[in-house]
Amino acid sequence: ARHRGGGSVPRIVDAALGGTHSCLLDESGRVYSFGRNSLGRLGRVVSGKWSGDPAPVRFPPAPGGGAWRVTSVCAGGRHTMATARVRSKERVDAEEAAAQSGGSRPRSPLVSQSPSRRTSVSAQQ
Repeated sequence: ARHRGGGSVPRIVDAALGGTHSCLLDESGRVYSFGRNSLGRLGRVVSGKWSGDPAPVRFPPAPGGGAWRVTSVCAGGRHTMATARVRSKERVDAEEAAAQSGGSRPRSPLVSQSPSRRTSVSAQQ
Protein backbone atom coordinates (compact mmCIF):
# COMPACT_ATOMS: atom_id res chain seq x y z
CA ALA A 1 0.00 0.00 0.00
CA ARG A 2 1.06 3.60 -0.57
CA HIS A 3 0.14 6.73 1.32
CA ARG A 4 -0.41 10.17 -0.16
CA GLY A 5 3.27 11.08 0.34
CA GLY A 6 4.22 8.36 -2.16
CA GLY A 7 6.04 5.98 0.20
CA SER A 8 4.85 2.57 1.22
CA VAL A 9 2.65 2.23 4.30
CA PRO A 10 3.97 -0.21 6.90
CA ARG A 11 1.71 -3.06 8.01
CA ILE A 12 0.45 -2.15 11.49
CA VAL A 13 0.24 -5.09 13.92
CA ASP A 14 -0.64 -3.32 17.19
CA ALA A 15 -2.09 0.03 18.24
CA ALA A 16 -2.61 1.76 21.56
CA LEU A 17 -4.91 4.71 22.22
CA GLY A 18 -4.16 7.00 25.15
CA GLY A 19 -6.29 9.87 26.39
CA THR A 20 -4.89 12.39 23.87
CA HIS A 21 -2.20 10.44 22.02
CA SER A 22 -1.77 7.15 20.17
CA CYS A 23 1.02 4.81 19.09
CA LEU A 24 1.30 2.19 16.37
CA LEU A 25 3.59 -0.83 16.01
CA ASP A 26 4.54 -2.09 12.55
CA GLU A 27 5.52 -5.62 11.57
CA SER A 28 9.24 -4.80 11.67
CA GLY A 29 9.03 -3.67 15.31
CA ARG A 30 9.08 0.09 14.70
CA VAL A 31 6.88 2.30 16.87
CA TYR A 32 5.13 5.45 15.61
CA SER A 33 3.40 8.03 17.80
CA PHE A 34 1.09 10.99 17.29
CA GLY A 35 -1.22 13.24 19.29
CA ARG A 36 -0.53 15.48 22.29
CA ASN A 37 3.09 15.52 23.48
CA SER A 38 2.76 17.13 26.90
CA LEU A 39 4.85 15.29 29.49
CA GLY A 40 6.88 13.75 26.64
CA ARG A 41 4.35 10.97 26.12
CA LEU A 42 5.11 10.66 22.37
CA GLY A 43 8.67 9.58 23.13
CA ARG A 44 10.10 11.88 20.44
CA VAL A 45 10.80 15.54 19.74
CA VAL A 46 7.77 17.45 18.42
CA SER A 47 7.48 21.08 17.32
CA GLY A 48 4.63 22.45 19.39
CA LYS A 49 2.25 20.60 21.68
CA TRP A 50 0.66 18.32 19.06
CA SER A 51 1.69 16.07 16.20
CA GLY A 52 -1.06 14.89 13.87
CA ASP A 53 1.24 12.75 11.74
CA PRO A 54 2.56 9.41 13.00
CA ALA A 55 6.38 9.49 13.16
CA PRO A 56 8.97 6.99 14.44
CA VAL A 57 9.85 6.91 18.12
CA ARG A 58 13.60 6.90 18.82
CA PHE A 59 14.72 4.54 21.57
CA PRO A 60 17.93 4.75 23.60
CA PRO A 61 20.76 2.45 22.44
CA ALA A 62 20.18 -1.24 23.11
CA PRO A 63 22.64 -3.09 25.36
CA GLY A 64 25.70 -4.66 23.74
CA GLY A 65 25.35 -2.71 20.49
CA GLY A 66 22.23 -4.64 19.49
CA ALA A 67 18.86 -3.28 18.43
CA TRP A 68 15.41 -3.13 20.02
CA ARG A 69 12.62 -5.29 18.58
CA VAL A 70 9.35 -3.96 20.00
CA THR A 71 6.69 -6.64 20.46
CA SER A 72 3.77 -4.66 21.91
CA VAL A 73 2.68 -1.12 22.80
CA CYS A 74 0.26 0.40 25.30
CA ALA A 75 -0.81 3.93 26.18
CA GLY A 76 -2.67 5.56 29.03
CA GLY A 77 -3.71 9.04 30.02
CA ARG A 78 -0.15 10.24 30.63
CA HIS A 79 2.17 7.49 29.46
CA THR A 80 3.22 5.27 26.58
CA MET A 81 4.99 1.95 26.99
CA ALA A 82 6.62 -0.53 24.64
CA THR A 83 7.66 -4.09 25.46
CA ALA A 84 10.81 -4.99 23.56
CA ARG A 85 13.45 -7.65 23.03
CA VAL A 86 17.08 -7.00 22.20
CA ARG A 87 18.48 -8.39 18.94
CA SER A 88 22.21 -9.09 19.13
CA LYS A 89 24.65 -6.92 17.22
CA GLU A 90 25.64 -9.98 15.18
CA ARG A 91 22.04 -10.54 14.11
CA VAL A 92 21.52 -6.88 13.22
CA ASP A 93 24.75 -6.90 11.14
CA ALA A 94 23.69 -10.12 9.36
CA GLU A 95 20.24 -8.68 8.55
CA GLU A 96 21.80 -5.50 7.12
CA ALA A 97 24.28 -7.49 5.03
CA ALA A 98 21.49 -9.73 3.70
CA ALA A 99 19.35 -6.72 2.83
CA GLN A 100 22.23 -5.04 0.96
CA SER A 101 23.03 -8.19 -1.02
CA GLY A 102 19.37 -8.86 -1.82
CA GLY A 103 19.40 -12.09 0.19
CA SER A 104 16.92 -13.29 2.75
CA ARG A 105 17.01 -12.41 6.43
CA PRO A 106 18.80 -14.82 8.76
CA ARG A 107 16.51 -17.01 10.80
CA SER A 108 18.57 -17.14 13.97
CA PRO A 109 16.59 -16.70 17.19
CA LEU A 110 16.34 -13.44 19.06
CA VAL A 111 18.85 -13.00 21.87
CA SER A 112 16.11 -13.00 24.50
CA GLN A 113 13.37 -15.61 24.16
CA SER A 114 12.23 -15.85 27.77
CA PRO A 115 9.68 -13.45 29.30
CA SER A 116 12.07 -12.80 32.19
CA ARG A 117 14.59 -11.23 29.77
CA ARG A 118 12.16 -8.84 28.09
CA THR A 119 12.75 -5.15 28.59
CA SER A 120 10.13 -2.46 28.89
CA VAL A 121 10.82 1.05 27.65
CA SER A 122 8.45 3.84 28.57
CA ALA A 123 8.09 7.56 27.96
CA GLN A 124 6.63 9.47 30.88
CA GLN A 125 7.46 12.47 33.03
